Formats: sequence, C-alpha cells, structure tokens
Amino acid sequence: MKQVQKPREFTHDWFTGHAKPMFEALTQHVPQKGPINVLEIGAFEGRATCWMLDNWISDRKESHISVVEPFTGAADHEGMEIDWKAVKSRFMKNTDAEDNALIVQLMEMTSDKALPLLRSWGETYDFVYIDGSHRARDVMHDAVLAWGMMDKGAILLFDDYLWGDRSQPLETPKPAIDAFCLLYGDELEIVATGYQLAVRKIK
Repeated sequence: MKQVQKPREFTHDWFTGHAKPMFEALTQHVPQKGPINVLEIGAFEGRATCWMLDNWISDRKESHISVVEPFTGAADHEGMEIDWKAVKSRFMKNTDAEDNALIVQLMEMTSDKALPLLRSWGETYDFVYIDGSHRARDVMHDAVLAWGMMDKGAILLFDDYLWGDRSQPLETPKPAIDAFCLLYGDELEIVATGYQLAVRKIK
C-alpha cells in the first residue's frame, strides 16, 4: 500500500505529545523486515493508526493492522461533546480504510467482543497498542487477551500509564498495568516507561 496522500482531518491531538516519541523510540523493537502485524485497541480518529501505517506498515507486503474501535466513547469521554458518527467518518477517511480493507481491519465493537473473535481466527501480533477504556479492570482484560495473541519478542504498549485521578485509582490504567507486569513478570521485560509503558514478551 502506498502512503495516503490525501489530506487528513483531526480535531484532537492526544498522540503527538506523549505517544509519538514513544512510538519512535519503539521502532527499533519492531520487526525491521518482512510483514508486521499490529493490534490497536482504541483509535478515535486514527492519528496513531496513520502513524503506524506510514512508518511501519505501508511498504511491507502482507502486513496489516487490526483496529478495535466501537465509536461510542468510554467513561473518560463523559462531558465531552463528541459526534461519534463524525469521528468514525474521519477515521475512515484518514486511514483510507474502505480502499485498504485488507490492510486496515476495523473491528467496530468493544474489545471484550473483538479480542476473543480475533483470537478464534488465529490472529497473532508483533505490536499491540492499548488505548481503549481507561478503567483498570478493562485495561487488565485487554492486556490479558492481547497477550495470548502476541508472538515472542512482540511489544505491548500501554497508553496513559500516568493518566487520571489518583483518588480514584480503579478508574485509571496504572493499577492494572502494574498488576499485569507483576503477574506476567516472568514472561516480559519492560523496555520503556514514562507517561506510557512498553513491555516485550520474552516467552
């Protein structure tokens, strides 16, 4: 697939400040040759999706990205006036998803439904980006299911490790990420940490 040349439209930028530098740093940890398969949980208008398409996927034959995004919002979107129909429209335009359906696999459903489906289809991934629901139990659920679809050496990146109100820890990702790293500690190594946290699957 050639890089998308037509103009892209974004109304929010939750990517450039924290995520983009992390993605750039993690480039050395993803496969440098051959196909690369990516799972993204939570995409909004596709800013991170587009970065991965442009930098990791577009020139790799047989590569693809599975995107799990229900376009309905989550608890942390409450109080924000977001037109989710328009968000989906921008995602489809920005990623050129309709014309590139073999590369951009959109799962328009919640992760609790999408991840078991992907696993039943035998999908495996070299890179997983978790940026869906920020509630701790949802983050843990996403991580455990995604882990089972990751190849040895694959990278799992958690967004918003330091996000949220510390007085309501169960509404934030950090407790789940810390617990996951503890429970799966013998299967992973932490490769980068900051506002986000990335681990490599070592067995």
